[in-house]
Amino acid sequence: MSALRSIGLALLALVLVCGSTAADDIGSFDGAVWRFGMTPKGGGKKLRGAFRVNNHVLFQKSDRSDKDFTEKVGTNHPGARGKTRMVFNKEFQAFDEDKTRHEALGGVARLNMDEKGEWSGEYISEKGRHYEFRCTRIQE
Repeated sequence: MSALRSIGLALLALVLVCGSTAADDIGSFDGAVWRFGMTPKGGGKKLRGAFRVNNHVLFQKSDRSDKDFTEKVGTNHPGARGKTRMVFNKEFQAFDEDKTRHEALGGVARLNMDEKGEWSGEYISEKGRHYEFRCTRIQE
């Protein structure tokens, strides 16, 4: 019985040590980080980026070199089961394949959950441009 107890304590210690190390490597943040892709309907360059969602507020990095997602770029409005509407302000930005920044992309995304951590739907910019929009949760 004491051998089992010793093994149990050793496993618990291993979990605690490994868990704290992993948390230190990731850093501390609130919410989930999502990677997105936007494909213009009718042709054009695909845009990509990332945002963080915390308490239904959407954040992005102000600059690619920023460590944290601190720039408020919109709000999330969950609807019926498996549906959501995200409203992005003019601060919302994305990058194309050439790493050129595209700014002032404010608009609305109406998304459906494809599976846990995967959402897709349509994004309509304030300028009236339509995109296929897909996002994937990459960190929690």
